[in-house]
Amino acid sequence: MYKDQGERVSFLRGETSVAWNGATRYFLGYELGPHVLLLENSTDFGQLGKSFGNLETVSDRLDSDATYRYRIESLKVDPVASTGVSTAFTRSAGSRPFRMRGSAGFQKRLRRVVVIRFAGRGQRDFVVNENDYGAEVTLTYRNRMRSGGQFDSMAKGFFGLSYRKVISVE
Repeated sequence: MYKDQGERVSFLRGETSVAWNGATRYFLGYELGPHVLLLENSTDFGQLGKSFGNLETVSDRLDSDATYRYRIESLKVDPVASTGVSTAFTRSAGSRPFRMRGSAGFQKRLRRVVVIRFAGRGQRDFVVNENDYGAEVTLTYRNRMRSGGQFDSMAKGFFGLSYRKVISVE
């Protein structure tokens, strides 16, 4: 199998390589009666190279989101408003990617551990000076483990309706 890959596996060829990656994710939630506020922050930064003096950035991202939800017992859905920003730690090609977004919609708990959200979303990409408007769909799975930990998984899709036809899946 190693020969089939054309001997591209660096550590098997005896090449020296350096890689490092750091990632953090913070959640802060506040609930007061029907009001729920969730602040989320995630960062990821990593580099790869042949030595510490010759490292190339391979992973660089900073995301922050604030979400407000109002629980209404009489409705089967909860209204939700969210705002967020995405950027990077370093500049690339003379500019740093920077995108702000805001959305408003409804979310519904399908089971104890699954939540689906539909929202209208507007976002501004400051690098290309463009606004995009469209629909956002988010599916979240959260399960508390018996050991006390929590397993989270989220899939988010945005479908832009502007002339640029932006589609993003996270």
